Amino acid sequence: FTGAVGQGIRLERTVNPATVRAGEPVNVAFTLAGEGNPALWPTPALNWPPGARAYPDRTDERVAVTGGRLGGSKTFGFTLVADSAGAIPLPGATYTYFDTGVHEFRTAALSVGVLPVAPGGDAKVARPLPPPLLANRAPPLAWRVANAIPLWLWLAAVVLPPAVFYGRRLRRQRPRRRTPATVADSHGVEAQVESLLAALLPAPEALTESGLVAALRSAGLPQADAEQLVATRERLRALRYGPFEGPVPATLAADARALVRRLAPARRRASAIWAAGIGAALLSVYGGPAAAQGAPSPEQLYGQGSLRAAAEGFARRTEEAPASAASWYNLGAAYYRLGHDGRAAAAWQQALRLAPRNRSVLRALALVPPPESGSAARLWMPPFAWYELALAAVPLWIVGWALISGRGRRRDLGIGTIALAAILGASALALHHRIARPLAIAAEKQPLQLSPHERAPTIAPLDAGAALFVRRRTPAWLMVEAPGGRLGWVQSASVVPLRGP
Repeated sequence: FTGAVGQGIRLERTVNPATVRAGEPVNVAFTLAGEGNPALWPTPALNWPPGARAYPDRTDERVAVTGGRLGGSKTFGFTLVADSAGAIPLPGATYTYFDTGVHEFRTAALSVGVLPVAPGGDAKVARPLPPPLLANRAPPLAWRVANAIPLWLWLAAVVLPPAVFYGRRLRRQRPRRRTPATVADSHGVEAQVESLLAALLPAPEALTESGLVAALRSAGLPQADAEQLVATRERLRALRYGPFEGPVPATLAADARALVRRLAPARRRASAIWAAGIGAALLSVYGGPAAAQGAPSPEQLYGQGSLRAAAEGFARRTEEAPASAASWYNLGAAYYRLGHDGRAAAAWQQALRLAPRNRSVLRALALVPPPESGSAARLWMPPFAWYELALAAVPLWIVGWALISGRGRRRDLGIGTIALAAILGASALALHHRIARPLAIAAEKQPLQLSPHERAPTIAPLDAGAALFVRRRTPAWLMVEAPGGRLGWVQSASVVPLRGP
């Protein structure tokens, strides 16, 4: 419910002309009619298809008094331009209002329509094409590593090296205690037994003695062999770590070797099972795309000129893999050829955040430059991503603290390495904070309004591609800070938010 009050309100749609060519404008009007005050009836919520550009036109109101009751109609006009041939869906709507005749809420519904669009003629204005599409690849290795590391591990990498350094200095000042030397396995059979267990089971260290026997039985070993293998392992461990530690007797070493040789076929069977499991996993990962080769890919649709369908396919890819710079670039290329320069700029800016040195992305952004210097400053990106700086800072930090414990040039080199790591780490944090700010790009030319209402006064015009800081959100409106520090409201559907890290 958006505040409409009346009685018997109806919602209708008219299209003139009924059929058009791609690139030609068509007038689409939505009319509300009934009893009430038409001036207070808000615009219906409309979801225009991505393959067409809708521009708000004039709004007409007709007021009539019938039998002392106020009524009339209100028409919301739009100019629609289809970018490609095909059947363009016209948006339907559900308009909820409070019916004063029955004192309850009612809804005027309008179903989705279809506008046939024929192929258009040659374009009158030629524009340079963007660089070719990028191959759809996995996100960069550095991005995957940086996002796979949990926060506590990052903190440990920062805190542990200096803690170890100062801990060693304190330890040197204390008197050393003599520790008993460990007993070496002169026969080397313990390593053979552990290697055999690791080949038969994926994680033998996580199992108890009884659990090991059950797991070995599941792997195909007889009960007697499983129990003997576990018992031999426990005896070898008792000789190394137990209270009665000592050398491995020759008889125990010979029995352990014989057991390992006898169970070698089981080890080969386990390796074959692992190989079969890996093969099945690879088939499940790479067999899916092969099975879906029947439907045309977004790249094929892009090459055929079905730009609207290609843009929808690339948009789905960005939802499935938001860290793929290629998907964002390809989406921007489809939007650019459709004439949506603002949306193309937003998609290419997202690709730049993921691949800041990609030449195709940089060349494409030169086709849709920011409309003013303020937006250019907000959208500026260094030639390095934050995760690249972070992954370079961490090993330098660790190596620097390892070198600082030495003397002379080694200590000086360690201090310099720590300083360089600190600079890289601070730069990574600053860049991460920069791209984490809520930033959006204007998808089209629109007004910056004083309040979240269609008829609110205009503060300033916004060009397509303007960079806006988002300050507040409502379901249909955003309070944004435009370049120059001006605050105002824009409709949520008219801007494209950029994703954070």
